[in-house]
Amino acid sequence: MPRIPYWILLVGLATANPGLAFGESEPSAEKPARARPPEWGDEAASVFFTDVRDVLVGERPSLGDSSRRTEQSSPDQRAPGIAWSDAVPGDVVITEIKRTVGQLEASLASPGKFRGGGNAAAEKHFRWLALLFAIVEEFDAEVRWKREAAGLRNYAAAVAEACSGTDESAYQRASLAGQDFADLVRGQRPAVSENPSADDWSQLADMSLVMRRMELSLENRVKAALANRKSFRRLSDEASHEAALLAMLASATVHEGSDYAGDDDFETLARKLQVSSRDLMKALENREYETAQQSGAAVTRSCAECHDSYRG
Repeated sequence: MPRIPYWILLVGLATANPGLAFGESEPSAEKPARARPPEWGDEAASVFFTDVRDVLVGERPSLGDSSRRTEQSSPDQRAPGIAWSDAVPGDVVITEIKRTVGQLEASLASPGKFRGGGNAAAEKHFRWLALLFAIVEEFDAEVRWKREAAGLRNYAAAVAEACSGTDESAYQRASLAGQDFADLVRGQRPAVSENPSADDWSQLADMSLVMRRMELSLENRVKAALANRKSFRRLSDEASHEAALLAMLASATVHEGSDYAGDDDFETLARKLQVSSRDLMKALENREYETAQQSGAAVTRSCAECHDSYRG
């Protein structure tokens, strides 16, 4: 007599009556009149099992055994590396991308403008976009353009490199890229590589780029909002955006592959800057003037301490 796995029996039960297979009871109802069951002879009865358990093999499955279910990753589990959402809100990164794309227009207005210094401005903007898209790619929450971010990162980085020249081909390439990114902001998708090359954080988080952007955030925007209560009321939203960027940049400086990754002293300073910048952002969002001033002073101290240690 062949031996039959338990699961075949379960499938048969489920097919005949799905409710019974999953432990549901039959609804109580008056039994309808039916014909008498047929009487089988010994030959017909011999094809059935007296006790099916005698021929079944393997462990009897338990329908309520959760240990057999396929394990799935929790949505709260994060990929290894920097938890970017701890440093910067995703909407701040997207807003900064949009603003940077808008700033490209002036430097790419004409070939003459490009040759007269617009290429250097465009290079900075494209390099900044490359870093922002690198962060979008790794962001540990859903943000706009995450699926295309790796290709957009490499596209911006390649065009930034091309902007070192001022000839017609460099201008045409930068101008086309500027239009592509403008179309992206308007909802279109530029054609970018489906299999982008690996990122290079020593270039993406280049210290000259990071320091220049930090200085713009702190000296030109945050401090202006903290100058007095009137400025605070008027500029706190913009300063909050910049404080979030400061925290983001502090994290970028110690990303794996960056120049100072693995430097314990530098990472400690970067962490202090990130924390004080986040505190500043929250104080600005909550319109807490005194707290914002204290947090702003902590940001300034963190920057000064790092400069003393690493600028010499």
